[in-house]
Amino acid sequence: KQQDAVYGELTSLADKIVSQVSYFYTTSASHRPLRVQSGVARTNCVDCLDRTNVMQFFLGRAALAHHLAALAFVPTARLDFDGHVVSILSEMFDEMGDQIAL
Repeated sequence: KQQDAVYGELTSLADKIVSQVSYFYTTSASHRPLRVQSGVARTNCVDCLDRTNVMQFFLGRAALAHHLAALAFVPTARLDFDGHVVSILSEMFDEMGDQIAL
C-alpha cells in the first residue's frame, strides 16, 4: 500500500536523523554522559501542519525507541505501530496538537 511505503520512508528518515544527531543518555551510576546529543532536528512544512506533525511523530518514535533500547526496556530500537507504547505516544501528540490549537 502507498501508506505503508510512506511510513517506511518516514521511519527510515527518522532513524537516520536520530542516529546522526543522537540523544542524551546517562544513568545514576555513571558520572559522565554515556551519549551526548549533537544537534537538533527541525521540521518545516509550508502548507500543512498535519504533515509537519507526522514527521515530528516519526522522529519522536525513533528517539523514544533508542532511549528505551538504551535503558534495556526493549531489545532493539524498534517500536511497532500497533504496540502500546506507540499508542500512548500517539495520544500524547494528539493532545499536544489540541492544546497548541487553542
